[in-house]
Amino acid sequence: MVWLLKAIFTAALLGWLLSRAEVREGLGSLRHLGPGWLLAGFLTAGASQLFSAWRWQVCLRTAGVPLPGLMVFRFTLMSSAAGFLSIGTLGADAVRVALAVRRHPGQKAAVLGSLGLDHMSAAPAFVVMAAVVLSTAGVQYPAGPWGGALVVAAVGGFIAIGLLLRRFRPALHDRMRNFLLERKTRRGLAWAAVLSVPVMLSHYAVFFCAARALDVRVPPVPFASAAATADVLASLPITLAGLGVREKAFETLLGLWHHVPPGAAIALSLAGLGLILLWGLAGAVCFLAEPIQPLPPP
Repeated sequence: MVWLLKAIFTAALLGWLLSRAEVREGLGSLRHLGPGWLLAGFLTAGASQLFSAWRWQVCLRTAGVPLPGLMVFRFTLMSSAAGFLSIGTLGADAVRVALAVRRHPGQKAAVLGSLGLDHMSAAPAFVVMAAVVLSTAGVQYPAGPWGGALVVAAVGGFIAIGLLLRRFRPALHDRMRNFLLERKTRRGLAWAAVLSVPVMLSHYAVFFCAARALDVRVPPVPFASAAATADVLASLPITLAGLGVREKAFETLLGLWHHVPPGAAIALSLAGLGLILLWGLAGAVCFLAEPIQPLPPP
């Protein structure tokens, strides 16, 4: 039912966007995509998947779950297929957990911990990149009491979670605290945070290559600002693969900042998503080839 509702909303949003004459005219440029930039975008999308798998493997090893790099890469492609084709980011994480636990049945908590480290490691790189990109693009930060309120809310939420765990789940609280204070954990988290930079850069570069394939010329840093904002909005679980939401965000931001025509902005968004979905299709093939019966523990 949820998937059906998302599909209906996706179709309605895309139908509204494509009902405009200037958008339909701009989408005609998809027939003249530059093959060189398209190939670069396809390879960049693969590099993003590869760096994502590498980062997760670092987190798995930090949590004590050894998995070969090629297997982790295959699992990453499969989870991306699930996330893009149906159930979103949370579902993609569930697929990663299910696949890894089949290889290590007794380490479900460790696998879940590796996903927590994986998401935590992305936060510093995202904050730093957002600050650099937005300041370079000339975008103003939230000022006055709103900026302070956001910082206070984030720190307060972190402290509140720790206090609730210590009050109601003291054993889990102590295990998490001891794990985070270990030297091995800090080193693994730092290395995963470093890998988050090429993960994000390569992901945004996919849409930049799609833009150049359509001869849309926007400086890389301001374009990364628009791509980052569009990606955050597209992660909202209201449409399939962020379709419609991402396109509208690109249209609005690139139109306001760099006077890119609506049709061209929507076309580059669809082209970039198509390049990423090709790797999701490879993940779907890997998923179909995955053994159905549970594997014996190593």
